Amino acid sequence: MRNLLSIILAFLLYPSVHAQFLTPQTYSALSTRLLYLEFMGNGGNYSLNYEQLIALSDHAAASTRFGVSAFPSGDQQMEFGIPVTVSGFFGGGNLYGEIGAGVNVEFNNRLMESGAEITPTGILGLRFHPDYDGGILIRLSYTPFWRDNKLDHGVGFSIGFGLKS
Repeated sequence: MRNLLSIILAFLLYPSVHAQFLTPQTYSALSTRLLYLEFMGNGGNYSLNYEQLIALSDHAAASTRFGVSAFPSGDQQMEFGIPVTVSGFFGGGNLYGEIGAGVNVEFNNRLMESGAEITPTGILGLRFHPDYDGGILIRLSYTPFWRDNKLDHGVGFSIGFGLKS
């Protein structure tokens, strides 16, 4: 009876002991899905973006992002865009440095006549990333882009929140 009790006790306690002492902590509590507004960033004057973390560890992560943007053009028309980027970020806790690249597919009311314009863009920034669903995301980024055969740049600011996973 004593041996059976020892076996049952060992069976019940093994997962707890194994998890606490034998397995390294290789997970992160960062929110993996985000929705945020970005001002003066990769999408132009303003954009609404969805971001999904695709790789995650304790001190690094990678994400993909797509959004919709709008900005005025010189001839009293609105131009629209679809920013698509891939980023990597490195840091710890909630504070991460970010580096990434992507494109903004831009079009306007004359889409059928002139087609879409693809603008390559980059990201070099700093982010306060939420570690729970509903937490606040704040990003500040330098966003270089190539438009009209010249390199231009902007400084973007984003604010959003983590979505329920």
